[in-house]
Amino acid sequence: MPSASAAVKTAALRFMPDSMIQLLKRIRYVNTSRMFHPMHLHGHTFQVVGAHAPGPRKDTVLVPPLQTVEVEFDTDNPGKWITHCHNDYHLDSGMATFIAYT
Repeated sequence: MPSASAAVKTAALRFMPDSMIQLLKRIRYVNTSRMFHPMHLHGHTFQVVGAHAPGPRKDTVLVPPLQTVEVEFDTDNPGKWITHCHNDYHLDSGMATFIAYT
């Protein structure tokens, strides 16, 4: 299986006008392989942050070989959501993880 990982951390608090609090989450896709990985997040759109930012909101980002890409998304769609490589043979071999929140 290709070597890559994803990490999720809380990036900031966002206060909504109707007094609801939403968390802005950050995913760090770390590609330690020599292959490109189109990483996809279900149920959300995100924005690339860091050196590649600002960018459009989207649900898939291409992570180049031996690179790291960070994205931020709003926690506005509670549930259990998969993030995975969009290359089917990578997904089939387990290149996926779940993000869950209430």
